[in-house]
Amino acid sequence: MTNMSSRAAKFIAAAGLSGSLLGSLPAMADTFIWSYNSNIPVIGFSGSGQFTATLINGDHYQIDTITGIETDLTGTYNINVLDPYASADQSFFLTAPQLSFSGFSFSVIETGTLWNIFWDGSQYLALNSVDNPTGESGGILDPFSPAIGVDFQVAPVPGPIVGAGLPSLVLACGALIAWARRRRTRNGSVPAVT
Repeated sequence: MTNMSSRAAKFIAAAGLSGSLLGSLPAMADTFIWSYNSNIPVIGFSGSGQFTATLINGDHYQIDTITGIETDLTGTYNINVLDPYASADQSFFLTAPQLSFSGFSFSVIETGTLWNIFWDGSQYLALNSVDNPTGESGGILDPFSPAIGVDFQVAPVPGPIVGAGLPSLVLACGALIAWARRRRTRNGSVPAVT
């Protein structure tokens, strides 16, 4: 009876260990992909890339770093620096609307142009330092403080699945070896150890 309860205890321990190694938990993402596109085809600009961000609370994140590209009629350019242009608060939400009125701002490296993407209460808008050097906007499309309507999205980059790496491989190999030993023992090719 002791041998049987010992085997049961080992089985329960192995099941618990494998469940903890192989189970998947939701990842707390701190990397996000983002993109925007002008909804005016004649202007034809867009941008996309990644944020790293720190959770503030709920679904509100503070952007720490930004990388990406910006494409307009003159070419494709790199983005890698956040900028305080247009009093950006450099934060976003995972639920709509995903940006505040301050939005986030960044610098396009090769051109030196600053961009601000923000929510005006009814739509996403973009300001740039070429057309609007002060970064001020009444939140409306206005020739004196130009803002361009854009489509904007941000989403978390999925993290790794817990147990998908080396621990799972080791556990699977151990189970395979145990299965092979048990099979040989049952066939009588290897004497059973007591």
